[in-house]
Amino acid sequence: MKTRLIIAVVWVSGMFGAWAANWTVTDGCASVTADCALTESDQAAIDALTSITIESGKCLYAASGNTVTIPCEIISSGAPTLGKLGAGTLVVAGKMSTVGELKLAGAVELGDGAAFGPDVTILADAGNDLRNVFRFNTVFPADSSLPSTCFQTRAYTTFAFDKDNVFANMGGRDVRFVLGRGSNAAGILDLNGHDQTISTMSFFHPLSANQSLATLERYAPYHQLKSDTAATLTVTNGFVMTKGNCDVFAGRLLGGISFKLDATASSGKAAFSNVLEEVSSTTGSIICASGTIELRDGARFNSLSSIRKEGSGNIAISSSAINPSVELYLDGTGKITLNSNISVARAYTNDAEKGWVALAADEYDSSSLSAHLAGPGKVTVLYSEVGNTETYTWTGGGDGVTLSAPANWEGGEAPTLDSVHEMLVFPASGTSSVRVDGEITIGGFKVEYPGSFAMTAGVGALVNLGEEGVSVAD
Repeated sequence: MKTRLIIAVVWVSGMFGAWAANWTVTDGCASVTADCALTESDQAAIDALTSITIESGKCLYAASGNTVTIPCEIISSGAPTLGKLGAGTLVVAGKMSTVGELKLAGAVELGDGAAFGPDVTILADAGNDLRNVFRFNTVFPADSSLPSTCFQTRAYTTFAFDKDNVFANMGGRDVRFVLGRGSNAAGILDLNGHDQTISTMSFFHPLSANQSLATLERYAPYHQLKSDTAATLTVTNGFVMTKGNCDVFAGRLLGGISFKLDATASSGKAAFSNVLEEVSSTTGSIICASGTIELRDGARFNSLSSIRKEGSGNIAISSSAINPSVELYLDGTGKITLNSNISVARAYTNDAEKGWVALAADEYDSSSLSAHLAGPGKVTVLYSEVGNTETYTWTGGGDGVTLSAPANWEGGEAPTLDSVHEMLVFPASGTSSVRVDGEITIGGFKVEYPGSFAMTAGVGALVNLGEEGVSVAD
C-alpha cells in the first residue's frame, strides 16, 4: 500500500489567515491538523497548493458568508469532514483521494475539475438538519481505473444535481447511492431538471419490524426522489440490499421526475412501496427497458402520466399503486404482470409501421393480449379515442432551437414531449430550425411552410409519433 509522507515545517505567517497554526506546509503540500475555516482572502494561497491532507476527525470549511474553491488534491483517512452547517460554501474542484469515508456537512459543491480516488465513499452527514445540501456541478472525467464510488446520506440530506449526466464519462464504474444509512435516517435525490444515470440504489429500512410508527412518520417525508421540472433518473443495476438498508424504495417521487430501469442483467430489480401510503405526486413516467419494476401496494402513484414497458423490461403492478388516469405504453418482449385488476385511461401498442396504436376501450388479460400481459389480473382501458389533442404553435422566441423551452412556443407553454396527445405546429411565418434532444413522444407535427423548416438530431434523438403523424404543406 502506498503511503504519502507529509513533512511538517514551521508555518510562515501571513500566507493564510489567523488559523495558520492549524496547518503545516512543505513544497506546496498542506496538512490540516485542526478544524479550519477558510475565507475568500485565502483563495490565492490555496490556489498555490498541490495537495491538502486532512487529519482524521478534523473539519475543513468555508467561513460564513464566504465561497472558497479548493482546486488541488484532497487526501484524507479516518473520516474527516468538508463543510460545516451554517458556514459558507466550499467548492471542491480537485481529486478526492480518501481511505475510508469523506464526510460532508453544510453547503458543499463539486465543481469543474472534481474527481474521485479509488473506492471512495462520500458520506453526507450533518445531523438532523435540512440545510445539508450536497451539489453536483460538474461532469466528472473518465477514469477506468476507479471501480466504484458510493454516495451515502445520514439524517436529513439532499444530493442535488446542477448539470446533466454528471457520471456519463465514468464508463463501467459502479456509482451507488444509499439514501439513509442504518436506522433513523432519510435522504433526498433532487435531479433539479437534469437527467442522470447511476448504477445502484439502496435505502434506509423503513419497513423493518423494529421501526416505530413515530420514527417512520418523522423520516418518511424526507425520503424522496424528486425534480421540480421534467427529468429522468436511470438506474442500470437496480435497487440492492446493503447492511442496515433495504432494496425497496418506500418514500415518494415528486415533481416531474421519471424513473427508468435499464438493468445490465435481467435479474436487476426496482421495487416501490410506501409504508405510510403517502402519495407520490410525480407527473413523470415509470419506464422499464430491462429487468423488473414492482409497483407494490401502498406506492400510490396518483399523478403519473404514463407507464412504459420496452425492450425486455417487465413491470408488476398492484391495483392500489396507480391512478386510472395513467396511460400504458406496451412495447418489447417483456410483460406487465397483474395479480389484481387495474384500470388505465388509455393503452397503446407499438406497431413497426404505424407507430403507437391506441387499444379499444375494453378489458384485456393474458389471453387477449398475451404479447404484453401476464398474471391473473385484468386491465380495463377506459377510453379508446385519443381525445382532445393539444396543439402547440412554434414561435422560436427563445433560443429558436430547443423544443422543450417554453419561450419558443406561443403562450410561453412548451409541450411535455411525452404524450401522443400533443400536436406540434410550425407555422409559415418565420424560420423554424429545431433540434430533437433524446427520446420524445408526440402525437404528430405539422409543417406549414417546408421551405423554412429544418429538424436536426441531437444526442440520442428518437421521435415516437402517434396517430396524427406528419403533415407537410405543399
